[in-house]
Amino acid sequence: MAIVVFTSLPAVAEQISTCVQVTSTAKVATEELKKMVSVELSHFTNHREVEQSCETTLTVETFPFSDKQYITLRVSGEVPVRYAYANTDDLIHQLKKGLKLVLGNDPVYLKENISQYSDTQRALHSVQIKGHIRIRTEIFESLTRTGKGASSGPGMAFSVSKGTHQLFVFARLHASLSLPQHSENSVWRPVGAGLDAGFNYEFNDTRPAAGYIGAGLGIGFVRFEGTSDDRHQIVNELLVQCFLRAGVRLFRLTDFDMDLFVAAYLPFFPTSDVDTTLLDNDGRVYTPHLQAGIGVGF
Repeated sequence: MAIVVFTSLPAVAEQISTCVQVTSTAKVATEELKKMVSVELSHFTNHREVEQSCETTLTVETFPFSDKQYITLRVSGEVPVRYAYANTDDLIHQLKKGLKLVLGNDPVYLKENISQYSDTQRALHSVQIKGHIRIRTEIFESLTRTGKGASSGPGMAFSVSKGTHQLFVFARLHASLSLPQHSENSVWRPVGAGLDAGFNYEFNDTRPAAGYIGAGLGIGFVRFEGTSDDRHQIVNELLVQCFLRAGVRLFRLTDFDMDLFVAAYLPFFPTSDVDTTLLDNDGRVYTPHLQAGIGVGF
């Protein structure tokens, strides 16, 4: 599911000169698409179409992908918007919706009008989402250092991200479980959970697939259990940790995407409980962990 939030802005007294670039590899011809764009652009009071000496440039493209047709709109190199359409009427509807969004977020338009904002409009604009919101679910395998080996187990995560251009920020909630180990002096992590906030930077914004890197901070809860000194012991810890993330996002040209990722979590402080010898002889040990998995976003 892709959600776009748009804040209405006040009109300008002088129209912005706008050059229009149109290409089409879909069923609709380029000339026909150019006429559609010109007609719809004429309804906007803040922009006017010109052939040269333009202050901003509007780019419109239609293309087929898989068994669907798509329209992409972009203004002056800003983040593009992309919609699927089924027929000519649907194309016109998506064109109108896309023009309202990209022209409203035109940097030239915003620069000329920011001084006219009320305090409320400025506050809304400062948190405005100029790209898509992606809601993503993930499954992963985790591997945690215990001080006496490693404990692994499956997990699930839920995240929400938003972004402009190639930079995306996100919040993520994750949890994982591990099966018990009953060997002597064994330690396992039955429960791990966390809440993260961070960013991802994608290496391109126009291709169906893009690699990315990311980083952030989070709070995690971890529980360790095991047998030490011939008795069952438990250690619970709340950790403040940073993380690094890398992966590949696929199917970026559609409303559905897929994310293959690996993430490394590094606590700022060791897990400690001086009343037990479960983790180590002095009760303190660093417990970083890895996650590797796949996510699906809408």
